[in-house]
Formats: sequence, C-alpha cells, structure tokens
Amino acid sequence: MTGSSNIIEGVTIDLRGMRSVSLNQENKTATVQPGAKWLEVYNYLSPLGYAIPGGRAGLVGVGGSQNNLGIITKFDFVAFRQSDLWGGTATYGSKTVPEQIKAFVEFTKNLKNDPYGSLIFVWSYFLSIPKASDRIVILNLYEYTANITGPVTTYPPPFKGFTPDSPIGPPIVDTLRVDNLSSLTGELNSPPELR
Repeated sequence: MTGSSNIIEGVTIDLRGMRSVSLNQENKTATVQPGAKWLEVYNYLSPLGYAIPGGRAGLVGVGGSQNNLGIITKFDFVAFRQSDLWGGTATYGSKTVPEQIKAFVEFTKNLKNDPYGSLIFVWSYFLSIPKASDRIVILNLYEYTANITGPVTTYPPPFKGFTPDSPIGPPIVDTLRVDNLSSLTGELNSPPELR
C-alpha cells in the first residue's frame, strides 16, 4: 500500500483477509485474527453472552504487528460473561460546558467506587450551524457494564451528575438504552470520510 507504511520505502501488510473470530466456552478464550474489526468481534460474541476487552469504535481493526518483524496471526483473549448493558450517546448544547466539566471531574473522582461506568466526553465544533454560540456541541458516550436486566428509567449511579434533573439539564437528544455491546459499539461508527 503505497504511502501507508510508517517508514519511507517501507512495507505495510494488509491483514483484512484474516478476520475469523471463535470462542472456546469451556476455557473462556476468544481467538481473533488481526484483520477483524471490533464490531465483527462483538457481533460474534454478544449473541453468545460473552465479551472481551477491546475498542469502542467498531470499524477499528483489532491489531497488527506493532512494527516488529513478525506478523501476528491471532490474538487469544480471556472472554467473560456479559449481559446487556446501559449506554448510548447524549447530546448537549454549549451552555452546559461549565456543568459538564464539573460533572466529568466528579465522575472521574468516583470511578474507584463503581468501576462499571465509562464515559467518553467529546466536544465538537460545527461551522455549519448558523449561530456561532450554538456551534459547540457536546456528545457524552456513556456505558455501564454491570449486569442489567429490563428497562432502565434512571441513569446508573456513576452518571448522577449528568441526569436530566442535574444542573446540566436534559440532553437535546439521546440514544440511551439497555442493549448489547455490539449495538452500542455500532452506534459509534463514523463514515469513512470522517476517519
């Protein structure tokens, strides 16, 4: 792939053809080839009730050789049981910035008390929005991985600073729900032209 390697006149080896995923439920090992994308891995494991530690962006590849001479042909991960989880994206306007920062600091301080919460805090700036003061948009990507069953009508404990009745107020729009890992990961896919 011309222009794609990390060294002048170097070589990049395309591993996209090596994408298989398998699970040995007896010894709880997931075997993943390096050309697989995270969403493919989760689509395979979620229906079986399993997950592995991995990426949140579904279209990102699982791995490569890390600039070593050899080529990695598979990764073995310790798999764990994973039921549906709470998560999704909540969108907020620029007026919430001071409250967002305070809530994010508190969320981070309290992670040791409830390690099941995950928050990716994204600030976006859209020139296409006519009013300059509205161009900053905050996207909070929430996930709570503790086993949850049934509908969730309130935010899980780590996210109490972000609830609709908090100083931040309700999001402009959200996709918050109880769902499987592959569905929540698929929500984060960007169009190729934005990657």
